[in-house]
Amino acid sequence: MKRDGYAELHPSEDGLSLRCTFYPPMEGGQLLTVEYMETLLQQAGITNGILWDTISEAIFTCNTEGRIQREVLIAQGTPPVEAVPEHIALKSRLIHRKTADDLDKGGRADYKELKSYITVQKDEPLGKVIPEKEGKAGITIYGKPLNPGKKQIRILKPGKHIAIRDGIVYAEHDGLFVLEGDTFRIEEVLEIKGDVDYSVGHIEFPGDVLIHGEIHDGFNISASGTVTCMSTVDASEIFTKKDFIAKQGIIGRGKGIVRAAGSITAKFIENCTVESLGSIALQGGLFHCQTAALGEIDLGDKGRIVGGSTRAFRSIRCGSAGNQAQTPTSLYGGIHFVVERRLRFVEEKQLSATKSLQEVEKDLRHKPTEKLFQLRAQLKQTIENLQKIASELLASLYNPEDVTITIFGKVYPGVMIFIGGASYLVEQEATGVVFRIDRSTTKIRMEPLQPKTPPKSTPKSST
Repeated sequence: MKRDGYAELHPSEDGLSLRCTFYPPMEGGQLLTVEYMETLLQQAGITNGILWDTISEAIFTCNTEGRIQREVLIAQGTPPVEAVPEHIALKSRLIHRKTADDLDKGGRADYKELKSYITVQKDEPLGKVIPEKEGKAGITIYGKPLNPGKKQIRILKPGKHIAIRDGIVYAEHDGLFVLEGDTFRIEEVLEIKGDVDYSVGHIEFPGDVLIHGEIHDGFNISASGTVTCMSTVDASEIFTKKDFIAKQGIIGRGKGIVRAAGSITAKFIENCTVESLGSIALQGGLFHCQTAALGEIDLGDKGRIVGGSTRAFRSIRCGSAGNQAQTPTSLYGGIHFVVERRLRFVEEKQLSATKSLQEVEKDLRHKPTEKLFQLRAQLKQTIENLQKIASELLASLYNPEDVTITIFGKVYPGVMIFIGGASYLVEQEATGVVFRIDRSTTKIRMEPLQPKTPPKSTPKSST
């Protein structure tokens, strides 16, 4: 059956493109021609973006090879370019928090590392300002202009502690990044309304932290500011560069550690290692703890100390010390626990070097070599240097001022008292006593606590 070649047009709905299917002639029908396509396009109203080279190539292939050419793009309009308003583009980490999938690498994720908050540092770049960009009109294959329109973008506004310099957005303070609505800001305090658990993760914050709920076992706190806990603390590892305040108690379960560069305040502390570069103030008691402070340790006239060791560079005050079961309890007054720790480290190094020197001396007696002579000289120099460091540390180990350990209530037998390198074993129960060192004998003496006497009243003169 005779049939001329022909073409079918398939314009897109948006008028930005035109595709065409070319059908070859059959049994001596008329070939497709460019003139045929000109007429067809004119009838369809196609006036813009016509790809004549593509049309010619498709016609040639269709006519010579007798194959249908399907969906050939033969006209292309120009899409409009949307106008872009000036806006702030924040870094991805400030918008998208880590998920469990991000941490779960090989099935060994620590989900305590997931955080429900985002921290930033001072002068950290948070994003950049994207300048305004004008839109460009488009045109369809029918020659109809298309208005550019305006791109819908969330316009974020900088808030507290945010600065913009040379088109870069910076944090002006260490702290918590907060994005509320269309405003973002930096808060200096991290406030946790509930518990510190898997919903919050470990806390590492460059400022103050306020926790209303409990700190669950196994969750760590690290802050460069003051940490305040309104509920009981199940301590794992807590480090703060300022104060630590527990409105209730601290429970360490034998492995908990609380360290503060400032002071520590709590109702009570149990089975915990507690260290403060300031003072420690408690209300209820200190039970089976390893406690140390560079200030004073004050439990008032009611607080109890039972078990463990308690070290203060200044004075210690408590309501009672020890118990009837004579649980080993040691109180150290006037000792610098940081220096003590360094001194212990130096002494261990010195002991190790001395043992090595003894081995070298032994080897030298059997087979003297130049290498052994050099090693012996090095070890002797090391021991000498360590002895010098130990002497310097020892000079600052004890507080030169008068230090007292005051017990308002009972002190039980078995309690050990240490002040300025001297020691005293309490052999009999006593009530209301003060321990201090006698500088003339360098021994500790126990004295009765002097009751406070009211100030003398001045008799009124008669007129």
